Amino acid sequence: RNWSHTVQDVTHFEIGGTHYVAVAGSEAPPGKTGGCGVFRWNPVTLGFELVQETADLRASSVLFFTVSNRDTFHYLAVSNFVGAEASFGNASSADSVNIYRWEAGEGQFVGHHSLLGPVVVGGVTYPAVYASKLSFVNQDGSFFLAAAVERDMTGNGVSHSRVYRWNFFGSITMANGVVAAGTGFE
Repeated sequence: RNWSHTVQDVTHFEIGGTHYVAVAGSEAPPGKTGGCGVFRWNPVTLGFELVQETADLRASSVLFFTVSNRDTFHYLAVSNFVGAEASFGNASSADSVNIYRWEAGEGQFVGHHSLLGPVVVGGVTYPAVYASKLSFVNQDGSFFLAAAVERDMTGNGVSHSRVYRWNFFGSITMANGVVAAGTGFE
């Protein structure tokens, strides 16, 4: 895949002294899919190399953030623009924003949880809203994710945002089977 043809958003981040770039790609023609590619800097070749493609379709925004409580974890949030059908490889899901957590042992991001869940209309599953841009805020140790909403499930234009707060309590089983403390954004 040539990521330069479908770029919607890009973010640079560093984990453990290694530089990464995540690219959200969403091909324009109907029926075409994009996704999110994670690239790692290679100091030998002096270039970025693809190390992971997430299960997202038609990604419009990508955001790296860190959440610290007792431990520090790195996350990637990816918003899917229109008609996303996959969430962590589950084709029956139509989540609009997927949250991934960095797993150092695997050297990649693993599905953590999803937001803006699906709605079924006439037997067809649609995301409740299409988030076109994401923003992260750390306010005095409380963590928030804002999702700029561009369309509702019927394709009508809307102009509002949703703000989610990180919940440190409870637990969630991630896509790789790891039980993570905290339930994520809600």
